[in-house]
Amino acid sequence: MRTGTFDIRPALRGDAESYLRLMNLGDFRRKKTAAYFSWFYFDGPRETMLLQAFEPGGRLAGQMGLQFRELDGLKAGMIVDMVVAPEFRGQSSFREMEAEAARVALTKGASALTSFTNPMGEKALLRLGSWRLGAQIATLEWTGTTPEPPAPYSPAQPPKWLSFPRLDSEEDWRFRQHPEYKYRHWAEAEGALWTKDFTDQTTGRTFTDLVSVGGGEPTPPQLLSAVVRALKDAGASVLTAWALPGVPDALALAQFGFRPGDQRRSLCVRWLTPEAESRCDGLAWALCQADTEVF
Repeated sequence: MRTGTFDIRPALRGDAESYLRLMNLGDFRRKKTAAYFSWFYFDGPRETMLLQAFEPGGRLAGQMGLQFRELDGLKAGMIVDMVVAPEFRGQSSFREMEAEAARVALTKGASALTSFTNPMGEKALLRLGSWRLGAQIATLEWTGTTPEPPAPYSPAQPPKWLSFPRLDSEEDWRFRQHPEYKYRHWAEAEGALWTKDFTDQTTGRTFTDLVSVGGGEPTPPQLLSAVVRALKDAGASVLTAWALPGVPDALALAQFGFRPGDQRRSLCVRWLTPEAESRCDGLAWALCQADTEVF
């Protein structure tokens, strides 16, 4: 639909070429593929769409992905893949796409919009005035220079956290059907943990990401301890995870020698209803790497 200067409409499965042309313009650490486009936007268990903005002459000016998730019993739209073509930056395409995403989210019954952003994306969203910073995330790293993990800890009863629970039907799609990443599943009777290896093509540095650690459900202590030890014994040079201060997994990772590294992400939030803002605003967040599509 036309929202102002730009005509904004959902992409179709056959629009992979235009999606990739914008997504792969910059010097990103990771390039998107046509297989990823189909997997994320059309083949998953959650309602997902890509909004594309076209100027009157038909040129693609920008795009913004929207995936609906659960958030503390509420429905929330997760904004991803925010890109504006260089020749259209400084115009209204970003503001119009965000406004259309909010309109669509409200019609779908969502109470919030959220987005895991890099510093540039954070500035763009906060500049709109309706978004706020929900959490700043410092990636925790173990670099092989710390002592052996101690005995498993006993986590305290967690307080009230805001988190993004995964559907049971989502596990297979998210971790086993990913077209680019290969995940490893570690399981015991009381729970499970997912990891993946990632090599930064710019630096050549290889990371093992504990992608499911740090979320709303604490990782079983015996399992977390066993996985950290097994990865270390197998020769891993860098282990990473997200776990915000105060989250039970953060205590365990600190005991295992994890420390804040150089990588930073932000979670930005726009409350769409006063009820959701009153219910959730100010609560602590429990977030893991697998909550965002880039891990």
